[in-house]
Amino acid sequence: MAVQALDLRLAAIAERVRVMVGPATEPISAAAAALAASSSAAVIADEIVQITKAARLLVEMVEACQPEMGEDGSIETMCSRLRHDLRTPLVALKGYGELVLEIAVDEGLDTVSAALGPLLEGVADVMVAIERALPALSRAMTVEEEGDDEPGAISYPTGRVLVADDSQANRDVLVKYLSREGHEVVAVADGLAAVEAVFEQSFDVVLLDMIMPGMNGDGVLKAMKAEPRLRSLPVIMISALDALDSIVCCIEAGAEDYLPKPFNRVLLRARIGACLEKKRLREIELSYLKAMEKELTIARDVQRSILPKAFPAHHALVGHGLMDPAREIGGDFYDFFALDDDRIGVAVGDVSGKGVPAAVYMAMVRTQLRATALFGLSPAECLYRLNDHLSADNAEGMFVSLFYGIIDCANGIFTYANGGHNWPVVLRADGTVEWVQGTDDLLVGVVYGSPYHNATLTLAPGDSLFIYTDGVVEAIDPAEDEFGKHRLAAILAEMVPAEPAGLCDGVLAAVRAFEGGQPHSDDLTCVAVRFLGDGNDASCFEMRIATDITEIGRLVPAVHAYFQRRAISPEVTYSLTMAIEEAVSNVIRHGYGDSHGEGHTITVRVREESDGDQVVAEVIDDGASFDPTAADSQESGLGIGLLLIKTMVDGIEYVRDAECNRLHMIKSHPRSRMLPS
Repeated sequence: MAVQALDLRLAAIAERVRVMVGPATEPISAAAAALAASSSAAVIADEIVQITKAARLLVEMVEACQPEMGEDGSIETMCSRLRHDLRTPLVALKGYGELVLEIAVDEGLDTVSAALGPLLEGVADVMVAIERALPALSRAMTVEEEGDDEPGAISYPTGRVLVADDSQANRDVLVKYLSREGHEVVAVADGLAAVEAVFEQSFDVVLLDMIMPGMNGDGVLKAMKAEPRLRSLPVIMISALDALDSIVCCIEAGAEDYLPKPFNRVLLRARIGACLEKKRLREIELSYLKAMEKELTIARDVQRSILPKAFPAHHALVGHGLMDPAREIGGDFYDFFALDDDRIGVAVGDVSGKGVPAAVYMAMVRTQLRATALFGLSPAECLYRLNDHLSADNAEGMFVSLFYGIIDCANGIFTYANGGHNWPVVLRADGTVEWVQGTDDLLVGVVYGSPYHNATLTLAPGDSLFIYTDGVVEAIDPAEDEFGKHRLAAILAEMVPAEPAGLCDGVLAAVRAFEGGQPHSDDLTCVAVRFLGDGNDASCFEMRIATDITEIGRLVPAVHAYFQRRAISPEVTYSLTMAIEEAVSNVIRHGYGDSHGEGHTITVRVREESDGDQVVAEVIDDGASFDPTAADSQESGLGIGLLLIKTMVDGIEYVRDAECNRLHMIKSHPRSRMLPS
C-alpha cells in the first residue's frame, strides 16, 4: 500500500508540473521559432540554434516529466533535483537570450530584439511556474533571483576564470558571457577535471557547479582548500539546487559566494568582479607582508650581528650569551668585551616595548654603553653617564633595565651596578645557588641625574654567574602561571656543572617547554660566565672549546696571552701556537665524521716543564681514534697540516687513553738563552 501511495504521489507531482509549467513554455517556443525565422539573424545563427535546442528540451522535459525518488527517500530531495533539472535549459535560454539581445542592440537588429522580449519574459514565467509546481521548503535564494535591472556602468577587473559545469549549454553561455567581459575562460565538464585544472594551472577565480559527474562541486572545493597554495583562490558555487544546507556547507568550506541558476548576469558580473578585486587586494597585502618580512629578516640579521660572536678569550673565564626575541626582532641585548688583559665587562639589558622601536633603541643603548665602558669607568659611573645621555632627549619615553659588571679574572672579583634589572644568580662550585645582592637603582633613561652605585662579590674557581631578562621569569604557561624565580633557581641548581652554553640552552629549553606552545610573552636573553681561576700552578694553562672552527678565534688569543705572561720567547710562542691551532683544526674537521662533533669539546693544556726549559702543549678530544704520528700525511688526508705540526715542534707523542685522543707537542725553551750576558 505504501508503494502504491508513493507512486500516486509521484504521478500527481508530474501532472502538476505538466499542468502548471507546460502552458508557461509556449511563449518560449513561439519566440524561439520567431528568432529562427528572422532573416536578419545570420550573425547570431549559432546562438539562435542553442536557444532553439534549449526551448525544445524544456518542452520535452515538461511533457515527459517522470520524477523518481532518490536514495534518501525524501520528497523534498526529489523535488529539489527536479527543479534543478528543469532549470538547466532555462539557464541556456536566459544566458543565450541576454547575450543575443546585447548583440542585437549593438548591431541594430530590431526584429531580433523584439522577439527576445517575449522569450526572456517567458523564462521568468517558467521559473515562477516551477516554484509553484514544486515549492521548496527554503526560499533563501529567491531574493537573488529578483531584480534584473541593469545598474549603471561599473568597471570590474578581469582575470583568468575556470568554469566547471556538466552542462554543455551552461558552459557555453558562461564562456561567452565572461569572454565578452574581457576574462580568459577555461571550461571543464566534471569535478575531476576541475581538480586537475586548478592544481596544474593558475586561475584568479573558479565557478563550480554543485552537481557534476566524477566529483561534486563541494568535493572539488574541499580538495582545493586542503592545498595551502589554493586556499586563497576565490570560488563561486553555481547551482539550481536551492537547499539552504548545501549553500551553508559550501560557504563554511571556504566558498567566496553562491549564485542560483538561472543566474542573473548582472549579479554574476558583480560577484566575479568583487572576487577579483578581493584577490588583487589580497595579493597586494601579501606582497607588502613579504617585503616587510624580508626587511625584518635583514633587521634581525643586523641585530644579531651587533651582538658579540664569542666571549673574550681568557684562560680564567669562559662565557656564553643567547637572545631569543618574541618577534622577528627584539629589545633585549647582551654584551661582553675585554677592558684590559684581565678585566672583562658583561652587560644584559631589556628595552621597554618590543619590535622595531625597541630594536633601534637597543642598538643605541648597547653602542653607547660599550663606548662609555671602554674608558675604564666603573659600572656605576657608566650607568650614570648613559642615563643622563638617554634621559636628556627622550620624547618617546623609552628606557632600559640594565645590569653591567666587570669581572677581574686575576682574582675573581665581580664589580657591578644594577639599573632596575632582574637580579642575577650565582651558581657556586659546591652546588649552592645564590641571588646576587647589592644595589637596586632606577631604570636607565628615566630620570636625569639619577645616582647609581657599585657592589662587589667574589667568584671562586668553578663558580658561575647567570644574568637574564624578565622574558625568563615572566614566561606564561597555558594556565597563565608565570615561570617565576623559584623555577629558574630549581633549573639552575640541577645544571651547576654545565658549561655556560649549556646553562643558557638549558634555561631556554625549560622556559619554552613551560610555555607549552603559547606565544612568547617577551624577548628572552641570558648570559652565563664561569670563573675558572688560575689554579695552584700559575705555569699551567687550560681551556675547553666547542668543536666549532670559529672557536679557534677564541683559543689563539688566550694561548698568546698565557705565553706573554710566562715570558715565553716570540719564536716558541709562534711555533707552538701554530702547532696547537693546526692540531685543533684537524680534530674539528676530521675527528667526528658526519656528526661534526656536535655537543663535544676539545681541551687544550699548556705547561712549562724541566724548570722552564721546555713547553708542552696537549690537545685532548673524544673523537675517533687517530694517531697522527704514525699516519702518512698524504694517505691520512691531513697533508700539509700534519707536516706543519711536525715542523713547528721538537717532539710529538700520541696516546689513546680512556676513549680520548691525547696529542702531546713539545717545544724546547732554554731559559738560559733569555738571561742577559
